[in-house]
Amino acid sequence: MHRRCLSKKLCFLDVVVDETRYCLVAKSNCDGVATACGLAGVKAATDARVGDTVRAAGAWEDATTLLVDVLAVVERWDNACGPFAPVPPPPSAKGPVDEVCKFWVNTGACSSGAACRYAHDRDVATWVASKKLERRALRGQPDDLAAHDESKSSKAARHCVVAEFLLKHIGREALGKGPVLDVGGGRGGLAFELQIIHGIETVLVEPRVYESRLTRRQRKILRKRGAGEECIPRHVAAAVGAGFDEALVQGCSMLVGLHADQATEWVVDEAIRLNKPFCVLPCCVFPSLFQDRIHPETGALVVSHQDFVEYLLAKRYACGGEIRLSILPFAGRNQCVWGVPARDTPE
Repeated sequence: MHRRCLSKKLCFLDVVVDETRYCLVAKSNCDGVATACGLAGVKAATDARVGDTVRAAGAWEDATTLLVDVLAVVERWDNACGPFAPVPPPPSAKGPVDEVCKFWVNTGACSSGAACRYAHDRDVATWVASKKLERRALRGQPDDLAAHDESKSSKAARHCVVAEFLLKHIGREALGKGPVLDVGGGRGGLAFELQIIHGIETVLVEPRVYESRLTRRQRKILRKRGAGEECIPRHVAAAVGAGFDEALVQGCSMLVGLHADQATEWVVDEAIRLNKPFCVLPCCVFPSLFQDRIHPETGALVVSHQDFVEYLLAKRYACGGEIRLSILPFAGRNQCVWGVPARDTPE
């Protein structure tokens, strides 16, 4: 009848059985402990559409609320009969809440009207700004909540910031022992900064091939230097993992993953295996894809960004060394997990 997906870890389905309305609750963990439902169960609930027939089993929280252990779609709604009109739950009898109505913020309207428990009279810009600060605090960025804006230019500066960070903490001599591997580097913004601006040979490892990798700023820099596109970093259009060029990894001076998505942990593991420095800035976690990641302290699945950062920080070089956390000065996911083996450990 109705579906409410609050996150990848929590989904509510309102169903009707014999004219009685029930609420199915699919959540992957409870107080940090994994549930029988797990992420797979939440995804099954998320994949259900209004009008579908579902089968669920679990434990009753009360007379009309079932905490789901197993859920499956038995039959899909046939759109040939026309779209199924969702039926939202009836308005709550509870009193008003001192919070802003998200429907009103996002659309400028609310179907509940005056009956809505949430406020429709707040300053939207102020509310959105406060929520951004709250999200950044939850992402573990307490040191720079007010230091950096959320503008596009601030985000674009991250390549310059990371390049300067590597030169300061790893050192030009160490970086010059071989090419730096920029894994999952997209159009090669970081690789350009390292090779063209700072003279550090870099290889871009990115499976996607772009018709043009250069930005307007990068073209201007090349023109001022009298250089052509032949000077930009070499591009290896391949995905990392089994079968990737072992000689390239063996010969590199360092592995870097700036928001490298699925390749982030591979960068760390390969650097540890080969006793090489690494630097990653984790972004997306992909908990459904990597269900073998277990948080070193809680024992729960790694599902949030902060979980992933702590999971990576718990890794260790066999030869000794340090794995550290730094906060870099740009907007967005700016927690930097970096490590150096014992022989290269900076003071």
